[in-house]
Amino acid sequence: MTDQIAHEPYFPPDLERLIFRLAAVNSNPDGIRVLMLVAWRVKDWVEPLLYRAIVIGPFPLGSISSTIPLITFETFDRVVELKGRSWLARTVQHLLLSSLRPAEITKVLQICTGLRRIMVFAVASFHGALDPVSGLRVFQGRLSDFFDLAALQYQISHRPCLAHLTHAEFLDEVSLSSADNERLWQDVLLLPSLTHLACSTNQWNALPSQMSDHVVAALFPAGGLQVFALIRYVAGGGSKELRLGLALRRHPGFVFLADGIGFWARNWSDGTTMNRSGDYWMQAEDFVQKRIAGTIDKDNYALYTPHPII
Repeated sequence: MTDQIAHEPYFPPDLERLIFRLAAVNSNPDGIRVLMLVAWRVKDWVEPLLYRAIVIGPFPLGSISSTIPLITFETFDRVVELKGRSWLARTVQHLLLSSLRPAEITKVLQICTGLRRIMVFAVASFHGALDPVSGLRVFQGRLSDFFDLAALQYQISHRPCLAHLTHAEFLDEVSLSSADNERLWQDVLLLPSLTHLACSTNQWNALPSQMSDHVVAALFPAGGLQVFALIRYVAGGGSKELRLGLALRRHPGFVFLADGIGFWARNWSDGTTMNRSGDYWMQAEDFVQKRIAGTIDKDNYALYTPHPII
């Protein structure tokens, strides 16, 4: 009698890979580590998703999605030794750096050169640290931390690391004079790929009143800018504090985020994980489309977001 060999059912490799990657995308870091134990091939498939988005800093941050690992710089160093620089360059795409020393930030960015989205809160400058990154799309940070603006004569639009930048929120430049701020912002509007630009109401009020005209000229249909957002980060302020030209107020591409964006780390997390409520860019885009369609009054430019100032 011929022995009958029972075969366990199996999926085609491509389908199996898809199933495990989908499971990993919807898992927290501990869940991904469990999946990595299934088989070596599964580990190869899902481990990059564990480090696709990471937060590096010495302190826990509230409101970060449970799917995003929070590690210290020392842990990052150990991952570099274990996985190698080229693996991290291919893998890490979204990065939040908080309260790191300049040398630590510089090392992280020398390794994570495949970044597409970065948010940085630092206590000191680290000029040139962003230079190794060539494919950056989304930036939240202070330009004077990354660049010696005076030495560059406040011209950063030609920098290769910003060539593909589409979404940018530039944090307040409190140390710059009004004239230097204006020079910088006129050049910011020349960034070749920029479609979404934001700043705080404090930063805006530090700029000369004619900046309204420069922004309108950069907005569609004349320019490539699709959304310009002003963010009120301090509770108690109002739109009446803003110096806005009539043309900017009525331009459908302008949005005033009257409620702020909530906790900044949560907003970064929502944008990174494509949370259903979205980050403030997604909310602003939806508001702009309604202004274009005429479903919102042309004089209404204030958006009240789901995550008000805290």
